[in-house]
Order: sequence, then C-alpha cells, then structure tokens
Amino acid sequence: MMASSLLTPRCYARLLALLGGTAVLLAALGLLPTVRLAGRPGVAAMATGIGVSLFATGVGVLPLVVRWRHGARTSALLATMVLRFLLVGIVTLVLVLSGLLPKAPVLIWIALSYLVMLAAEATYTARQLTVAGKPGG
Repeated sequence: MMASSLLTPRCYARLLALLGGTAVLLAALGLLPTVRLAGRPGVAAMATGIGVSLFATGVGVLPLVVRWRHGARTSALLATMVLRFLLVGIVTLVLVLSGLLPKAPVLIWIALSYLVMLAAEATYTARQLTVAGKPGG
C-alpha cells in the first residue's frame, strides 16, 4: 500500500495561517469584554488562553501531515483529536495550578478559543480531504 499524508506541508502552512488569523480575530473581539469583566490581568489570561489553543491545535494537527498507510487515515484523525485534547488539558492544568494568571478568564478563553480553533481546523481539514478525494484534485 502506498503511504500518503492527509495534509500536505503546504496545506499545513495554510492551516497555521488560518489558525493565526482566527487567534487574532478572537483577541480583537474579546479585548473590550475581557477588560470590562476581568481588568488588565484578564487580558494576559485571554492572550494565554488563545495561545494555548493555537499551540495545541497547531501541534495536534501534525499527525495529519505524517505519511500514513492508506488504511490508517482514521488513526491519523483520531491521533489528531487525542493529541490536541491532551496538550490543552496538560497546559491548562499547569496554568491553573501555577496561579500565575486569574483562573476564571484563562479557563474561559481556553475553552472558547479551543472550540473556535477546533471548528476552523475541522472545516479546513474536511475541505482538504474532500478536494483530495476527487479525481484530479
């Protein structure tokens, strides 16, 4: 069986650019409400929360770039989901236990940005897999 990746390195770079843009948009939309509700320390928590999700999603998608046997595509998708979730969970636990940032804002922003990044990544990946599955695509 021929080995192939589900996302090419070029597609991965485009996905990272999309995720970076999503992170900037989230920060822009959330800045004023975060300042009003959590003050200046909330802004650092917001930036950290978005950064955690961006990091976890960017690293978590790497199994889709690695070459897989044709029948192992489901394993690649499952590995992506598990890796992303574990990274977010571990980093969140470290942040909460460290006490460096206010807990509520950082948890809210990790959860919110995780969901938004997950939706963006899933939509992009599904679109790429659909295009790759078409003859000549």
